[in-house]
Amino acid sequence: MFKSASKSNLEGEFQCKISLLDDTELSCDFKRDVKGQTVFDEVCRTLDLLEKDYFGLRYVDDAKQRHWLDLNKSVVRQMKTLKPPYKLFFRVKFYSVDPSTLHEEITRYQFFLQVKRDILHGRLLCTFNDLVELGAYIVQADIGDYEEEDHGENYVSEFRIVPKQSDKLEKKIAETHKMLTGQVPAVAEKNFLGAVKGLDMYGVDPHPCKDQDNVQLYLGLTPVGIAIIREGKKVSGFNWPEVLKCSYEGKVFYVQVQKEDRKANYGFRLPDPLACKHLWKCAVEHLAFYSHKDNVAKPKRKAISPQRFFRRSKHKYLGPTQDQLIAESEKISRPAPEIKRAPSVRISRRIKVSSDSISESTGVLNLSSPGQSGGNTPISDATVLEKFETSKFPPSPPPDDSFVGDSTDASSPSVANHVGHEEKPATKVVTKPTPSHVEVENYGFKMFIFIMFILALIMIPIAIVWETRKTYIKSTDAYKGFAKFVLKSFGYKI
Repeated sequence: MFKSASKSNLEGEFQCKISLLDDTELSCDFKRDVKGQTVFDEVCRTLDLLEKDYFGLRYVDDAKQRHWLDLNKSVVRQMKTLKPPYKLFFRVKFYSVDPSTLHEEITRYQFFLQVKRDILHGRLLCTFNDLVELGAYIVQADIGDYEEEDHGENYVSEFRIVPKQSDKLEKKIAETHKMLTGQVPAVAEKNFLGAVKGLDMYGVDPHPCKDQDNVQLYLGLTPVGIAIIREGKKVSGFNWPEVLKCSYEGKVFYVQVQKEDRKANYGFRLPDPLACKHLWKCAVEHLAFYSHKDNVAKPKRKAISPQRFFRRSKHKYLGPTQDQLIAESEKISRPAPEIKRAPSVRISRRIKVSSDSISESTGVLNLSSPGQSGGNTPISDATVLEKFETSKFPPSPPPDDSFVGDSTDASSPSVANHVGHEEKPATKVVTKPTPSHVEVENYGFKMFIFIMFILALIMIPIAIVWETRKTYIKSTDAYKGFAKFVLKSFGYKI
């Protein structure tokens, strides 16, 4: 199925290029009905990955939005707005809470490539001191121990570790690297992952949103929960154990959280309904993956009803939880597969940049000071959360490909009444919202279709039986005699 990226002898109906974490490419050709799981399994087989459930395939649609490929659906149907050859990206989908403890070295190497990529692209923001340590591990994993004859004095300037890096940062990385003598690539990569797991922004999947003051924020899905991010820092959020469920309606994404004495609902306004739906799907999968609960037995089937027959869309995560994946990984017993490590991004000459002209970090955002960015620190900023608290929580997301109130503007009363400051009710009782005219109209139409479907199921067998009996009657002697009598009475000669 897969061929080297340098070959163009593709025989399949559809062509696809798959970019790996080391920036190499695989070429793939497949038929129209092939599902995402088949393509994903072939990528993992090529990489010799057994702990594959941490990873996924992404694609970018024509609106420049990133989506995870649904492994249970046809690849072609998901990318129908795009033209072949399709472009897919193999990436880490679920970041391990402690990636340094991953069972196989080859899995840790893929995580190392992903986190190194996050730093280079400015996605993982960290302080200057953190960058020095992480950069030293990157250099050690790439070139090994420092040798003055081979590397010289300004050797770190060849490495692209952050989007912008100064002389000061490179000198500190070189000083630290020289103290890592004896660490082979596997050890340096493991130490790198051990150092990065405690950073606030480790494993963040950011989704843009705004508060009632139109301030730009991000909702980040992380290994420990949902983070509210402002100016590159976590300002509040929810840990996965306290998140009960997620939903969305129009442009608003809702989270229901279990507090000490009550259930609280929070709403966040996103740019458009499609972005909201994408965040909801990702949140449902993250909530299930990081859950510590065992799989619950499926409830018994209930009697057919119009509500159940035309139930609203649901998205479920069908893979293992992190705990189950760790347990399964412990059972792996095979010789360590060979790893072909790719060199880090290099340049022949670094453009000289004054240390005072850039931030001593991965970006220009305000970051917490060293020693204050602990991934295990409880998130408790009640002031921030109060801005998003709401009494509303949709019972279930709207049907696929249809959004009630898509044209509602972010400043319209219907959204503003649910997101932002509002008067707290006198009691804790949450009233069920009255269905809109559109919802009632849709329900009536669905009810009509349901009744017609039931009538068709009843009438079709009756019609078949009647036609069969009529054919039988025509073949009897009594029917033939009666037919002759009628014809003779009208003067016809037989």
